Amino acid sequence: MALALRTGPVEQPPQLELLQVAEVRCSTAIPVPMHAHSAQPPSLSRAHPCAVDNPSPVCLSSFLAQSDVGSALLSRWDHGRQDGILSPCDGTSLKRALLDTVMLDAEWLADLADTGGIFPRCQEVSDNAKVTLAEMEAIRFGGLGVLVISYPWLSSEHPDPNGERLRRIGFVFRAFANSAKEFPGGRFGVFVDYCSMPQKSTTCPPGGDDRTEEDQLRFKRALGAINTFYGHRLTYVLLVDTALPQGGAYCNTQVYAKRGWCVAEIATCGLAKDRGCLISLSALTGNETQLWKPSPYLNGYRHSGDILSAPKKRGPPLTPDGFRSFMMDRIGNGTLSFTYGGDGEIVCGIYERAFFGELEQAHTLDYGGAAWTDNDATVLVLALNTLALRGGLKKPNTFQC
Repeated sequence: MALALRTGPVEQPPQLELLQVAEVRCSTAIPVPMHAHSAQPPSLSRAHPCAVDNPSPVCLSSFLAQSDVGSALLSRWDHGRQDGILSPCDGTSLKRALLDTVMLDAEWLADLADTGGIFPRCQEVSDNAKVTLAEMEAIRFGGLGVLVISYPWLSSEHPDPNGERLRRIGFVFRAFANSAKEFPGGRFGVFVDYCSMPQKSTTCPPGGDDRTEEDQLRFKRALGAINTFYGHRLTYVLLVDTALPQGGAYCNTQVYAKRGWCVAEIATCGLAKDRGCLISLSALTGNETQLWKPSPYLNGYRHSGDILSAPKKRGPPLTPDGFRSFMMDRIGNGTLSFTYGGDGEIVCGIYERAFFGELEQAHTLDYGGAAWTDNDATVLVLALNTLALRGGLKKPNTFQC
């Protein structure tokens, strides 16, 4: 399914062009010129969008200058592939988000799974498990050198206390690690919330918080930028949407599709994600060992019979108001749940930042293979109109549906 779209003037507001549905039909990629001639309203920034405890520009510059992130202020993630295969990465927001997050080496996690370990708390991650910006930037095929994990926690103290989930997805970490070895100095960085953002200890009393004040502030800033990890067009996201492990007496046995955070993460990563970067665990066999395989085509690579060729799951992007209604309706009728009641508002804010930040910055919107219906196409057009009203959609010139 693809959209054939045109722009057309409307009376309100003056001199602003909205996308109009001209036709819904099967097609290939359709170039769509989109311009907004009125003054652009202020938009949410993709660059470290947390409004809580943001460093001042002076403090941020000072911190950057002393960090691995600061050592590459202008680098591949800012300017795109040097060989010209990819459009600009627009990865500056990711670099800023790294100031408050820990990225784990995919190979280290694969080894941890093989030896029966469990995810370490962020504050306890060893230095040899941490990946640097330079190592992630060395990955030069497909998406960025970042893998984000969307998964349901099995208890409130630890997401996977017996390591069952880790062992189930260990082969994915191994495949990413194997593919990284094709790039000298490259390592895939993995974002797992429990390992990447400062957490309470497993012995913390209910209602308490035994993190240091600095760690609490880091967590708030990391949470404010989490939309970038899930929503960025070129980060890989693994949806751990298989049946829950059965080897322990877990306190949270709600399935993936009924978890508020998981549903919000699916919606966020589906906004502008390149279809090659979205991975559903339920579509994999467990025998995959590579992301891609050598071939005479596509500069020596192809996506066939490997992790990146598995079927994709995503719905059309909802407007922020539409997403809020969707979530609140299902929270109200019990079909979605959160461990903490206030998290519903938090994920709505995360989605809104991703919606405006990622879609306004996207060069290409690639929804190929989604098998959407005509009703889904109408939802998409409503989302694009919402962006046009804010003066967005200046960069994209191609839709693939």
